[in-house]
Amino acid sequence: MCFNLSMLILFRQDILTGSTETAAKGLAVTCHGQGLGFRQVQEKAPNSETLLAAFRELESLPKLQEESVVLVCRDGRSMSAALAVAWLTLRCGQSLDSSVDAVVESAKQVGAIRCPLEAFENREAFAAALSKVHEP
Repeated sequence: MCFNLSMLILFRQDILTGSTETAAKGLAVTCHGQGLGFRQVQEKAPNSETLLAAFRELESLPKLQEESVVLVCRDGRSMSAALAVAWLTLRCGQSLDSSVDAVVESAKQVGAIRCPLEAFENREAFAAALSKVHEP
């Protein structure tokens, strides 16, 4: 599978020091040097505020045609997966359950694990976070 990558969005812990901060800056420089966009979202806690900030980053992008966006979080399983579910639900019109299934199943196809609801305790808490993202 080949992607025309246009943007990398990195969730990062609120406290980055020393070499980790330098690595994040280096990643930004590398992305920009390759003609890619790079955005960081402060992840103070996996909650609706973090999800909203990341969703707004996605919405601020020019309309995607054939380009791809890579979402990266610290474990690759929760906040990036939650944002993918939010996008499929709110922008693509899929139900929450089908969005979760799509993210989880697409990960399984490549031997990965995604747990989009994990950071939100349960489905209801995630649905509540989505409703805050969906507010104008």
